[in-house]
Amino acid sequence: MSITNRLKLVFFLILLFSSCTTNRLNELEQNINKLDYNHKNYSIRLDTISFFEWDEVVIAGPYVSLSNINGYNFKVFPSNATDYDQYIFMGFISEKEGVKWASPKRNKYLDSLYKSDIGYKIYKKSSASFKLRKKIE
Repeated sequence: MSITNRLKLVFFLILLFSSCTTNRLNELEQNINKLDYNHKNYSIRLDTISFFEWDEVVIAGPYVSLSNINGYNFKVFPSNATDYDQYIFMGFISEKEGVKWASPKRNKYLDSLYKSDIGYKIYKKSSASFKLRKKIE
C-alpha cells in the first residue's frame, strides 16, 4: 500500500471516529428531546456512556457561568453553553477537565437534575443514573 493510500486511510479513520463520537452525543440529545411527557417516570443512564473517558458530569441550567466553577478546566466547552432558556447543559469531565458536552431541551424532568442555589450540580459517573418522576400536582 502506497504512502498516499495509507494517509488517506488514516484520515478516513480519524474522520469516522470523530463523527461517531459527536453523533452519539447528538443521538443522546435527540432521544431525550423525544421523551413523551405524558408518562410518569423515565430513566436516563448517563453512566453507560463509554465511547470516551469521563468521571464526572456537570448539569447546569440557563445562565450559569461555568467559569465560576472552581477547580475545573472547562475551556473546551463553548463560552455560550448556558446562554439559552430552552436548553440545559451536560458537560462530561475527565480528571477535572471538560471533554464533551450535550445540550438537550429543558423540561420539567431534566430541570430537577440541576436545581440548586447555584444553578448546577456535578455528579460522579457512578451516580449518573437518574430516575425522573413526574410530580403529582
